Amino acid sequence: MVKRQIESVASSSSEATNESEDREERSSKKSKFKAVPFEATYLRAIPCALQYEKSFMHRDTISHVIATQTDFIITASVDGHLKFWKKKHAEGIEFVKHFRCHLYSFAHIAINHNGTLMVTVCTQDKSLKIFDVPNFDMISMFKLTFAPKTAAWIHQGNDVVQALAVSDAESGKILIYDGKGDNSPIHVVEKLHSKPVKVIEYNAVLDCAISIDVDGMLEYWSGPKRDYQFPSNIAWKYKTDTDLYEFLKLKSAPRCLVIAPNGQLFAAVGTDRRIRVFNFSSGKLMKTIDETLQSYLEQAKLNKNFGLQNMEWNRRVALERELDRDENTFQHMSVCFDETSNFLIYPTPVGIKVINLYSDDTVREVGKMENMRFLGVSLCRAIPDVK
Repeated sequence: MVKRQIESVASSSSEATNESEDREERSSKKSKFKAVPFEATYLRAIPCALQYEKSFMHRDTISHVIATQTDFIITASVDGHLKFWKKKHAEGIEFVKHFRCHLYSFAHIAINHNGTLMVTVCTQDKSLKIFDVPNFDMISMFKLTFAPKTAAWIHQGNDVVQALAVSDAESGKILIYDGKGDNSPIHVVEKLHSKPVKVIEYNAVLDCAISIDVDGMLEYWSGPKRDYQFPSNIAWKYKTDTDLYEFLKLKSAPRCLVIAPNGQLFAAVGTDRRIRVFNFSSGKLMKTIDETLQSYLEQAKLNKNFGLQNMEWNRRVALERELDRDENTFQHMSVCFDETSNFLIYPTPVGIKVINLYSDDTVREVGKMENMRFLGVSLCRAIPDVK
């Protein structure tokens, strides 16, 4: 009798052991599936400090910050001033040049995919200014007959024509210019949008432009090499097979859109303060990140105010409520991907978050202890000079 009991206990314990091993194997497979290979190596290229080490000044509030592939950092302020900075490996950042670009604030600033050309857009004075970034010099100025709203370079590195797409603030037209030519458009895209286009971005990997109008209607199209037609290298034919009507359906047109360096993803920040990440080729919505104030208030109850003192947390909540009342506060908000396209970096009320897009984990919180509210981020990596 005792022997049978021992055998039954042994068999039950072996079954439990097998179940636990199976569970561990399943969890390990799951974690292996979601883990990013060489994650620690990739994260070394992303800042991790809780506080900043150096600050650089403009006379007025900064509206844009962009880092280029040529190791330049370009900043613009609401008073129309533009500054070039150079990031040097193991030396830091040094000031290069200052331009008084426009009498009014910048509507948009765009860099081409290889970081050699830049355009500044001003709606009020109806002008564009084009810069040669490596030589930090203004090479052209276009005086337009319409008020431009946004612009984007839609060319690859080996293209003969450096095509520049500019949207009209009062109609759905997108005018295409030769960036190194004159102010006469080489083509006009008239029937794509019925409302003014507020966002244009270019995917250099797939040679495809993406544009969104003020109603949230999103369109794909090609540049001059493919005669401005719908791209043939996209995985969908009908938009109803995608999730690209999401912004139109929710009446939440994106404030900004950024395409991953590998060309496979894009992230858009809506007016509802949610970040949506899409697969570029299929147009499918992959994930939605809730950045509303209500979401942070709920998380704060569980996370003890994110480690902040009560007075500091209440100050940040009051600031967020004040920012929500002004529609123009987040109009130039910017987010970015890291170079591997595995991590999304964006500003929040509790610093700058770095999200692993595969595991949905927050792997970094940069500048969490700073008492300022970040609105724009750009990641600059200076490669060691081989000379």
